[in-house]
Amino acid sequence: MKIKRQRSRRLWAKSGEVTDEVMQRLTVGEDPILDSALVVHDCVGSAAHARMLAKCGHLSKPELRKLLIGLRKIFKLGKIGKFNIPAALEDVHTAIETRLVSQFGEAGLRIHTARSRNDQVMLAMRLFLRTELLNRLASTLELLDIVQVKFQALKDVPLPGYTHMQPAMPSSVGMWLHALYEELLVIVQRGLSLLEDLDVSPLGGAAGFGVSIKTDPAFVANILKFKQHYRSPIQANNSRGREELHALQWITTAGAVMEKFVWDMLLYCSREFGFFALPNKLTTGSSIMPQKRNPDLLELTRSRCARLRGYETELAWIIGKLPTSYHRDLQLTKRPVMQALKDFSEILEMMKLSLKGFTVNRKRLEAAMHTDLYATYDAYRQVKLGQPFREAYRVVAKRVVDGTLDPKALQRDFAPIQKLVVSGMREANREVKKLAVRVAERQRTLAKLPDTVFN
Repeated sequence: MKIKRQRSRRLWAKSGEVTDEVMQRLTVGEDPILDSALVVHDCVGSAAHARMLAKCGHLSKPELRKLLIGLRKIFKLGKIGKFNIPAALEDVHTAIETRLVSQFGEAGLRIHTARSRNDQVMLAMRLFLRTELLNRLASTLELLDIVQVKFQALKDVPLPGYTHMQPAMPSSVGMWLHALYEELLVIVQRGLSLLEDLDVSPLGGAAGFGVSIKTDPAFVANILKFKQHYRSPIQANNSRGREELHALQWITTAGAVMEKFVWDMLLYCSREFGFFALPNKLTTGSSIMPQKRNPDLLELTRSRCARLRGYETELAWIIGKLPTSYHRDLQLTKRPVMQALKDFSEILEMMKLSLKGFTVNRKRLEAAMHTDLYATYDAYRQVKLGQPFREAYRVVAKRVVDGTLDPKALQRDFAPIQKLVVSGMREANREVKKLAVRVAERQRTLAKLPDTVFN
């Protein structure tokens, strides 16, 4: 069969149709740019789909071999950012199919059998998310290692604890870092749970209402290392955007944890506090004030954390107003996801720099451990002697006003609390090591996937 090769023909184009070019430009939007991130994933998904078509008798073995060779070549180009997606072809999916048709003729024309572009996009995005989230989890584990090292170096350094931005009770740099460690541990745990939720292949429903020829969605899911596939094609369609939103909600939560850290750092690095300091190499200068060193790294980390909420809100509004099944609005779900992942990566790198780089001013911290920080400890001592807490509270409040509270006698009461901090950190570290094994195992599994589908 002789194939007429048309390099700029759109996937949906019919003979004799004319499309308004302005409309085309406005509807294609950023896809040719954004889709460069999906090239390798679409190749992997298409290879699995081609294998399924051959298994079900819709592709011959020679046709399958040609397609796998072609997809592997495009995959390699995608890995190094060398696969071009012309704007005239709209997106990565059309660009890949056009290349396959150009090279292999009829075999290329057959690859779209039993799938729509929408469920092809969903699969590529699901594969993309799975890989990218694992990468962020691995990076978060690297951050946890840095927190652990910093904790060991500074665990016993005193630090006032604040509530309402007012000095409240004794704390330590170790206690503060332990809190960050536990919160990041929870982020990794939730990230792994999110991956479990994403572990469903969306391919198989075509336009969302099933396929009238023989297919095997379970076969595709198995090849691609998904635990299962959607039984309902409509549900698969309705999951587009929603699963991405779950990912953004996880990212936003992680950002909120790190935003708190950088806020504390900004306060503690200020001259008025003077508890911490960043080295000059991690600060910037002023264009007008010769003496200034500015913590731009921390401020831009904070602003990126804030921006994550914007991406989540954007995605929630795009998908929140839609009825069942596919609508073109869903095209716009890619950008907020990809941008949030990019910002999250930068936040993690900025956090690593900040944590490695900051130093403490022990003299300033010790001087900030004012007498009234120990007032609650004095009340607890009275409780141990049998006094009702509310009565002890009033007695100690008067001692604070009178200036008769003795902090030196009370300082050692922090020791059992600090002991719990150290043991809590040790226990959390054991959990982190187990999570690191799970993340590494999943990464190794996905690393083998291209060889599985192309060979």
